Amino acid sequence: MPETPPVNDPLPRSVRWFAPWLWMSQRAWIITAVLLGLYVTPYAVLSRLAYAEADKYDSEGFYYLSPQNTNEWQFWNRTCVNVFCPLNIIDRTISNGRYPACDPLFEFDFD
Repeated sequence: MPETPPVNDPLPRSVRWFAPWLWMSQRAWIITAVLLGLYVTPYAVLSRLAYAEADKYDSEGFYYLSPQNTNEWQFWNRTCVNVFCPLNIIDRTISNGRYPACDPLFEFDFD
């Protein structure tokens, strides 16, 4: 005789295995939403500020941080490029997003 699912189980076991995210607790959903917000918000803020700066210099690419001629700036800009790569791809796909620039190929002249 086949197993009968519990009375309070709305979906069969095969569906639970296929879509385990449906069975996350409310706490897990809240934590996931907060973490997603903490990932998306800095990208949105940094990229839009960077777009405005790129527009000011008539540049196609953008730097997440205002350019400086230091190794620390290069490290943090590369980190932002790598961390936000998935969001940047989505942004370029669904809107008029731009490609990020990693390192400048010239020396900055701030004089």
